[in-house]
Amino acid sequence: MRLVTSSMALLAMPGVQHQEIMDPILAHPAISALSIDVRPRSRLKNKHKSLFSNIHMDRDHTCDSTLLFDELALVACSTEVVCRKELFETYAAATYIHAKFPHVKRIADLAAGHGLLSWFLLVLDHYDTVPDSVIPGRTTLKISSDSRPRTVVCVDRRMPASADTIANAMIQRFPQLEPRWSYIQSDLSAIVPDPSCLLTSVHACGTLTDYLIEIAIGDSMALTSDNYCTSASKTGAPLAVVP
Repeated sequence: MRLVTSSMALLAMPGVQHQEIMDPILAHPAISALSIDVRPRSRLKNKHKSLFSNIHMDRDHTCDSTLLFDELALVACSTEVVCRKELFETYAAATYIHAKFPHVKRIADLAAGHGLLSWFLLVLDHYDTVPDSVIPGRTTLKISSDSRPRTVVCVDRRMPASADTIANAMIQRFPQLEPRWSYIQSDLSAIVPDPSCLLTSVHACGTLTDYLIEIAIGDSMALTSDNYCTSASKTGAPLAVVP
């Protein structure tokens, strides 16, 4: 088992093409329009949907992953409970996790909060990238034909009202995902994880990250944790435990 404690180490892992993964958001016009650096905690509203409607883009030259990000952003705007910066950070975490563990079909989102990461991971698994039949050299998205789709369980001491709001919006947009998602209100100390399950967390602050690492090492499991206030690392870099 390896413990990776820097974002550069995570990006250097085989199979993780960070530039391609991050293209949908690195230069997205909504970043400047929303003043992400100035107002990171301000919530996305319905009025912001126009920033993700592709009106500002030429769809013939927009990559499929950008279109998928915009679809998720539109859902986030409709809930009016997601912070501006959180949308981009959670999408980045989800795409890195999916790129490194594309075939993992059981994921536990620990200290899940309102569960935005869990829904993004489900949506990423729900689609396959295939060659576009109309535009040469371009790819498009189609619903995955995998007979064993990914499922995600969120675990936290309390399920906030915002989690229900996000779940309702996601199910309305992606109804096929409803039976693949669940939320359990429980203390993390009660968790007995299965080795086949990938543990993830983007809200494990302070010593909670240390605790999750201990669980993963003790049960020889894979763990990804991306946060900025862990006592184990003050670098502001995502952590990953990879078997």
